[in-house]
Amino acid sequence: MADFNQIAHRIVREASDPDIPRTLPKDGSRGSKGGSARAQKLTPERRSEIAKTAAAARWDLKANLDARKAKAAKMRAKRAAGSTKGI
Repeated sequence: MADFNQIAHRIVREASDPDIPRTLPKDGSRGSKGGSARAQKLTPERRSEIAKTAAAARWDLKANLDARKAKAAKMRAKRAAGSTKGI
């Protein structure tokens, strides 16, 4: 098994070697184009439907978070008052 320093040396050597071809897109851009390509293929109605579903999920998560915070505050108040019933 290779030692950690040998592995590190190999990684640095390979990363800095100008003879190793880099695999970048031909157009010079970096990163994924999947999301924008998908958005172009979708109809405006479908994009709107997806956005509404995502917004509803965000609001639902926010509502659940608010309910949990309220319950936690109530439990803290009970503890502060010395009541252990319901905890």
